[in-house]
Amino acid sequence: TGMAGAGKSSSEDAGGAWLVEWLMTPGSSMSAGMQKLLNNVFIALFLCIMFLMWLTSFGNIHTYIFFMLALGLFFSVRFFISELTKAQAAGLIDINAPNAERKKHEEEDEEEERSRQQEQIEMVRKIEQEAEVRRRQNKGD
Repeated sequence: TGMAGAGKSSSEDAGGAWLVEWLMTPGSSMSAGMQKLLNNVFIALFLCIMFLMWLTSFGNIHTYIFFMLALGLFFSVRFFISELTKAQAAGLIDINAPNAERKKHEEEDEEEERSRQQEQIEMVRKIEQEAEVRRRQNKGD
């Protein structure tokens, strides 16, 4: 009965922007949700390729090559994630360090912006005070 999209927040209206931001966050590949998503995407890829094999009556060499490439990609990604997990467990890397560094830079940028805004406010006050002094001087003349 209501309009489509009614009651949605502005962040929901941004479409898949939150998903892209989550995927591009350093360390997101280590989350269980991301690994499940990745596994499901690979399953969908394998099913699509097998469907193509079936459509071509299992006679097209290209689908077999594509399937082997997809398998290679799957196993290389799984190997990379397992090695990353081992390195993190051994304390060789900290995948959260980029997040901490980014937050530090964001806080510094916010502080600089507050400082600039304060300077602008002070400058406007000085200009207003000078204008008031000139008006009073002009009234006295």
